[in-house]
Amino acid sequence: MAQLMLHREVLKSFGKLPSKIQKKIYELIRKFEEDSTQASIRLEHLQPLVKDPKVRSARVGDDYRAIVIAPEVGDTFLLMYVDHHDEAYRWCKNKQFEAHGATGTLQVFDVTEAQTVIAETGNSAPLPEHETYTLDRLSDQELYHAGVPEALIPAVRAVRNDDAFLQLSEYLPREATQVLFGFIDGMTLDDALKEMLGIDTVAIPESTGDFRHLADAANIDLVLINGHEHLKEILSEDIEEWRIFLHPYQKKLVEKKTRGPMKINGAAGTGKTVALMHRAAFLAQKLTQPDEKILITTYTTNLSVTIKALMEQLASDVFNRIEVTNLHQLARTICHRVGWRGKIAEAEDLKDIWDDVLKAHPTDDFDRELIVTEYQDIIDPMGIDTEETYLTAIRTGKKRIRNCL
Repeated sequence: MAQLMLHREVLKSFGKLPSKIQKKIYELIRKFEEDSTQASIRLEHLQPLVKDPKVRSARVGDDYRAIVIAPEVGDTFLLMYVDHHDEAYRWCKNKQFEAHGATGTLQVFDVTEAQTVIAETGNSAPLPEHETYTLDRLSDQELYHAGVPEALIPAVRAVRNDDAFLQLSEYLPREATQVLFGFIDGMTLDDALKEMLGIDTVAIPESTGDFRHLADAANIDLVLINGHEHLKEILSEDIEEWRIFLHPYQKKLVEKKTRGPMKINGAAGTGKTVALMHRAAFLAQKLTQPDEKILITTYTTNLSVTIKALMEQLASDVFNRIEVTNLHQLARTICHRVGWRGKIAEAEDLKDIWDDVLKAHPTDDFDRELIVTEYQDIIDPMGIDTEETYLTAIRTGKKRIRNCL
């Protein structure tokens, strides 16, 4: 029986399609599940209109076409794109769809576009004579091992500076771009592969048209459809991309076995929160005791509210075993659970307390701001409650009040 994998592009555009076309896509996928060879699917070859001979077109309405990539080996098909007749054909005209022989991932690229970018920008601000660019240290074989398609190696070779590579990167397969960025940033090639793709071993395809192992590869933009119910979930109106497509390295972090804390660093927008939520759902599934829970904490109230709502969508089956709260609320909850019935001091409360303290212990040697700052920055955070502890505490950057005389 044929397998069908769905590309992110289909998910992104599905909600914008007419309801009649959406039903046609459901029907197309159902037919694939039953028998990919049945005549009613009507897969049409598009050559010589397109460059890649694996490209097929399926009619999903009078003026809409689904672009499907047929395998050369095996029976895993790829549903890549849906649009109006002309737009769909224009989208796939010069693209190539290949299973990469080193990374095992699906790669979609346009050689003509990449060559045009290099011709326009590749030699701008070239390096001084006798100097080399970072990527020059990689052989053609190593570039291929990094995920660069053979057809694009000449384009990478023509890059002479970071600006040119940044522009070319938009036309390279995404996983190849990430690996090369890691190498440019100082990683070894092997470390970049592991760090950026989260892979250690790869099932090598027999050819660029062998898609049999794509479901197990580090694909960023593909998801395997496992039955009609799975399809309905993926294509539901309220589904978000982050619930379906995890970057391979995110998935590695989500399922990582640890014996202690794990710290994840990353700039804004790199998917740390997404990985956190998937990690919480993964761990909640592993709980064995009925009273155990997974705790997610944040610094802000708004973010905790957002994450809580998203977690309910992501992991409705274990949502009751995941507690989401901000740090202040967590501290308040812990205090209440052990019997404390006070309240968190507001700014006005603290002012009144300090008024009382300084009135009871007046001093002309230090001003109020110095004493309050010393308490907030040193005494309270370090849990200091005696003079001896204060005088022996290790600190940097500020002198003890006693030494300020």
